[in-house]
Amino acid sequence: SIFGSQLLCLARLHRHLSFKAYLKLTASRSACMAATVATADTTDFSVVTTVDNAANASEESNIKPQFYFENGLRKVYPYYFVYSTYTKRRWLGKKLKEVLLDEYRGTTEEALIRDFQLKRITINGEPAAEGHVLDHNEHIQRTVHRHELPVLDAPVDIVHEDSEVLVVNKPPGLPIHPCGRFNRNSLSYLLECEHKRTGLHIVHRLDRMTSGVLIIGKSSQRASTLSGLVRDRAVQKWYLARVEGRFPEAAELGTEDDLIF
Repeated sequence: SIFGSQLLCLARLHRHLSFKAYLKLTASRSACMAATVATADTTDFSVVTTVDNAANASEESNIKPQFYFENGLRKVYPYYFVYSTYTKRRWLGKKLKEVLLDEYRGTTEEALIRDFQLKRITINGEPAAEGHVLDHNEHIQRTVHRHELPVLDAPVDIVHEDSEVLVVNKPPGLPIHPCGRFNRNSLSYLLECEHKRTGLHIVHRLDRMTSGVLIIGKSSQRASTLSGLVRDRAVQKWYLARVEGRFPEAAELGTEDDLIF
């Protein structure tokens, strides 16, 4: 059985890029990151602010939750998080609680009832009732207390940087963008808050559990050009997994969910 994996990504960069190189990066995968990740908390709600306590959750704030490190993991202190949206056409005439249950994947009716009781769900800034029937142009906000999943305590190393391109070594277990149970523990957030890199445009995919080279454009135009090269297979990638035992010559690899630790 597979007891772990070490994934290697070598990027052969096309001559159209501002640099040429073979980039060889390795990183290990931690068994603690094999926990199932919930799907995105919501599909139509956007984040408006992050604050320290529920009383101030409706105020704009630049306060960011702090990280702490324990047993080889990067963890985020729990924090309050505000989702915000305006009513969609498909929601008109529906009860607020029904809409929230449909839109917040992974939430429970018990959690919603508690949030209504604690006045963490508002319509146009006023505490909302469970049975409120949604009308046009109503501003819905929900404050939640977020507990993010930990990630491996591994640095995001900058492999190459020039005026147009940033290339980093993404550690395993770290998603590129905020998703599901990960928000601050994401590559884009760490690049912004720890490396002070903003306005970045990711060029290609790299799965959460995969480590290796990630190419990032510093402008939308450059990112579009690089994405075209990836799409046209002018940039090639190879992946290597370290396994235990002898595999048949033609073995079906399966997916991340099939791995057993």
